[in-house]
Amino acid sequence: MKSLGGELKSFHLVQGRYDAIVIAEAPNDEVLARFALATGSQGNVRTETMRAFNEEEYRRIIAGLP
Repeated sequence: MKSLGGELKSFHLVQGRYDAIVIAEAPNDEVLARFALATGSQGNVRTETMRAFNEEEYRRIIAGLP
């Protein structure tokens, strides 16, 4: 992740639908897509990307609601 310009914040093994969760920050969605594609292309994992909003972002989102 670092070589692509992002930062791996944490890695968690979890129970349930997913075996592991990675929390990462990237300067943009393209960097994160490259990371997911590079990881998935190795053939031993499947990835699913979820966008998370920090407090400032979600407050701005809900402030625009009618």
